[in-house]
Amino acid sequence: SYSITLSDNDRLNSLDGLENLEKFEWFFSAGIFLENNPVLEDLNALDRSIPMQLLEIKNNSALSICSVQSICDFLSDSTHQASIIGNSPDCNSDFEILSFCTSSTEGASSKKSIFKISPNPLTNGSPLQIYLENDHIGRLKIEIWSLEGRLIKTIFLEKSEGAFTGQVPISGNWPEQFVLRVSDNNTSVTRLVFKHL
Repeated sequence: SYSITLSDNDRLNSLDGLENLEKFEWFFSAGIFLENNPVLEDLNALDRSIPMQLLEIKNNSALSICSVQSICDFLSDSTHQASIIGNSPDCNSDFEILSFCTSSTEGASSKKSIFKISPNPLTNGSPLQIYLENDHIGRLKIEIWSLEGRLIKTIFLEKSEGAFTGQVPISGNWPEQFVLRVSDNNTSVTRLVFKHL
C-alpha cells in the first residue's frame, strides 16, 4: 500500500479495520490522509509503530485526540512535514499533538523514562524546572516552540547521571502557551507549558 486516503465520509467515526496495517511500501508519498470526516473521533487503530512519509489530518471536526503512537512517532521526527488543521482542540497542529506525546526511537533503553516539569503554569521571570530520569548520559537538547510551529529558542544542557534536574530560563516575551521539547539520543518528550498572565 502506498497510502491510505479517507475523506468526505460523514459516517466514519473510527479507523477500526486498520489494526493489521504494519507499514507502507516505500514511496515518496506513502502515508495517511484524513480529511473532511465530521464524525471521526477515534484514531486508536493507529496506536502502534507504522512508518510513513506523509501525514495529513484536516477538517475532522470531532477529532480531538491524535496522540497515538504512529502519529507521535511521525511528528517527533523533525525531517517530516505534516499538514494538520481544522480538527477539534488538541488536534489542530503538530505541536498541539506533540504536547500530549511521549515518544522514543528505535534503540531506546528498555528502562522507563520519567519526565516532569514545574511549575506549570509558571510565573513570568521564574525559570522552568525540568526533571528527567533515564539511562542517557550526555547532551540534552531543549527546544521552545510556539503553537504555530515557530522555533523560539534552543538550549543545550549536560546530563551527567541518570536522574537529572535542570532549569530553563523563561523570557517574558515568549507566548502565553508554548511547547517544550526535550531530546536526547533515544527519546523526545514534549509538554505544553502555560504562563500566568
